[in-house]
Amino acid sequence: MKKLRLIVTTKCDKNCEGCCNNQFDITNLPTIEPHEMSQYDKIIITGGEPMLVPGRIETLVYYLRKFELYEGNIIIYTTDLYSIGELDICGDINGITITLHDDDDLYEFEDTMRRYLEFNDTWLKNKSLRLNVFKGVRLPQKEYLKDWIVKDNIEWLDNCPLPEGEELKRLKNLL
Repeated sequence: MKKLRLIVTTKCDKNCEGCCNNQFDITNLPTIEPHEMSQYDKIIITGGEPMLVPGRIETLVYYLRKFELYEGNIIIYTTDLYSIGELDICGDINGITITLHDDDDLYEFEDTMRRYLEFNDTWLKNKSLRLNVFKGVRLPQKEYLKDWIVKDNIEWLDNCPLPEGEELKRLKNLL
């Protein structure tokens, strides 16, 4: 399976000490245009923090799906679950990976899941849901984890190796 890890922004509201984005020059990564993405089986949208530029995410996914440029899986990697539910293209993505770096991320995740369950929302239905929890951050309450695949005790890795079969590229005009 050929995967594209796509950086859509360098903006981030965190300042994580071991962040992979601090270990290389993002501006020197190869660029890619949306019409070139059909060669991949999966697109993983990441950043920085992609939900700091939600309009860019909506435009990209809408363009890929509307003009049938891409039929594969689209996954968003973020810390901001709440904002994904606000996207107009939420039904056009196949998965969400949330990373909890600290207690603020944990509280936001739990609050979003509480509201999701309380209001019987459906925007998470039929999606691949993965939760990465960094070492030192407690796991969310069990009732919020029912549909999530959880990987805990995550630690930063030096040189941030990509998984086999994955390529790291960026959109041309980063914000």
